[in-house]
Parts: sequence; C-alpha cells; structure tokens
Amino acid sequence: MTRASLALLLAVYPIAAGAVIYKWQDASGRWHYSDIPAPGADPVELPPLQVYTSPPLPPPASPAAKPEPPSIYARVEILSPAPEQTIRNGPGQVEVTVGLQPALRSGHRLRLLLDGVPVGEAVGKTSMRLVNVDRGAHALSVEVLDDHGRVIARGGPQTFYMHRPSRLH
Repeated sequence: MTRASLALLLAVYPIAAGAVIYKWQDASGRWHYSDIPAPGADPVELPPLQVYTSPPLPPPASPAAKPEPPSIYARVEILSPAPEQTIRNGPGQVEVTVGLQPALRSGHRLRLLLDGVPVGEAVGKTSMRLVNVDRGAHALSVEVLDDHGRVIARGGPQTFYMHRPSRLH
C-alpha cells in the first residue's frame, strides 16, 4: 500500500467515530494497516482531525435596478391581423397594422417580432407588410423603440394562422 493510498484510507475511514487503526509489518517487509488488530500490530497515533468552518457568505448584491421610465404610450396593440385570424395568401403576405395612443413620436420606431424573432422595423408609420410567412400558427408582437434603440413599450403577442395553398391540397 502506498503512502498516498494510506492517506486516502485514513482520510475516508471513520476516524471521527473513534476507530483505532493498527499497523504491522509482514515477513516480506510490507506494512499493513487495519482496524482489526493482527499479531504484533501496534496502534497508530493519529493527529486530531482538522475541521474547517467557512465564514458565512455575504448576501448577494442586488444589481442596481434602474427604474423603468413610464411609457409615454398608453396603448400599443396589433389591430391587424385580428387575434386568431386565418390569413389565406399564396405568397405568405401579412399586412400588419399597429394602434398607438398617442401617435408614434418623432425618432421612435416600431419593430415587429414574428414568433419572438425581429422581422422588420418601421420609422414614422404604423403599418408594415410581412412576406413569405410560413404556413401555420404564428405569434406576432410589436415593440416601440426610442431613438437609442431601447424598447420603451410592447404589444402582443397575438396569434394568427397563415394558410398558403399547397400542391398537396
């Protein structure tokens, strides 16, 4: 048994429970260690266990929460397509109209998100056309961005369904 394995054995063995370790040498000169005494075995004097108690962790620092400025838009909603509307269009075009109150301010722009992914922006207008929208259900959202590109208001999500003709149907 190597010294490293002896150290490991002594580290994991239930020394804290008051077990006694015995050591002896066999006829070929090898040292043995056990908790069962063998003829000619001597008890091993072990140093007291070292115990480390870590200091308590400080409470996590809360990030300085910046108060969100109040939205200047009392209403941000998708007017078209209507909620749960099915749109039948071969090229997959969707006309999107956004309702805002008050009107879109100078320097602000709208960003449309289709299924959570930005798909277009409009500056100075509240309508856009999406093209080549895949068949199926989609969630449409809108964000109002300020002149620095920060989101200052949101509308949606709103579900609509795109039906495009298929050669299979």
